[in-house]
Amino acid sequence: ISSITIGKGSDKGLDKSMSDIAMVQNALQDNHMNLVSQNGIVLQLGSRPLNDMIGTFAVGLFGSLYSNISLNANADRLRLIIEAGGQYYELKITDDGYTYGLSNQTDYNQHSLIASLQDTNTQNAHSIYMTSFVLSEIPVGYARTFYFKNGNLNIGIAGKLMNSVSMQSKIAITTKTNFNAEMNKIVQDFKNTTMDKAIGVDVGAVYEIDLPKFRYLTLGLVGKNLNSPTFTSTLQDITIKPQARAGIAYYTQSGFNLAFDVDLTQNDIIAFSTKDQKSQMVGGGAGFMWKGFDLRLGAMKDLRQDNGLILTGGINVLGLIDIALQSSTKFTDIQGYPMPQYLSLRVGGSLSW
Repeated sequence: ISSITIGKGSDKGLDKSMSDIAMVQNALQDNHMNLVSQNGIVLQLGSRPLNDMIGTFAVGLFGSLYSNISLNANADRLRLIIEAGGQYYELKITDDGYTYGLSNQTDYNQHSLIASLQDTNTQNAHSIYMTSFVLSEIPVGYARTFYFKNGNLNIGIAGKLMNSVSMQSKIAITTKTNFNAEMNKIVQDFKNTTMDKAIGVDVGAVYEIDLPKFRYLTLGLVGKNLNSPTFTSTLQDITIKPQARAGIAYYTQSGFNLAFDVDLTQNDIIAFSTKDQKSQMVGGGAGFMWKGFDLRLGAMKDLRQDNGLILTGGINVLGLIDIALQSSTKFTDIQGYPMPQYLSLRVGGSLSW
């Protein structure tokens, strides 16, 4: 017998095993874990008379940290081909069922996941990539409000001096890899960071509707890093591609508000997995303000990642401390424990006077 095909649904235990194997294959191709920290201070110089004459000016200082770890699998070496008693067999998993059939030594050497782990040539191996990217920005902004009969139009532009400090490391995954030695090497690599500079451009516009019986409706549009600033790094350049987002919000004097926004562009995720990972969010929610507390509930969807609906919630205390949690409704079973495929916890705060 050179090939056997078993239809999906014929055996629950087999279906579960095949599902676990497929999950591992998918995880090798599409995975990343990020840690992001963003901090800044802004000084705004402006008043209503000054704005009416020439506009408002602002200068800021921002510092951001982006740390990422991802597994970059060799896409050509993920097939489930095994060697047994001098013969070679391949397992193929589809939506309809599972096929177990004969293979050959050439395919095993060139495409097998098992053979790739035994390969001593690290250039062909699956690898773990670790990236630390520290970005400091000094934006100088200008904005002007134009007053109309039934609304106000606010337009702003900012030029940014951007400085990066980055470090990238790569660990080949093979049966010969000494992970202790590799981790020690990474610690040493932190002393050999790469620095670079670039210029960035942001623009934005907000239109506020002001009708006698209908107020507090705001429409917004923002474009960031329109000139694609690029920074040299250890292994490959890091480019921050242009991003655009549009939104609409409705506020009431009672403290209740509604908001909706959407990414107009596909945004790159700073990760080095097999797939060129993108993110494009669309979402909305409601907020409630009560005696210094701000409670938010909503939902969003990533149009470029198959994470299901993402539920969101947050609380702000006195405008100083803000905590937000986002979790997808699509879960992955890991060692018997359900884990959301997308999970984000954000803690921050602000102070203005």
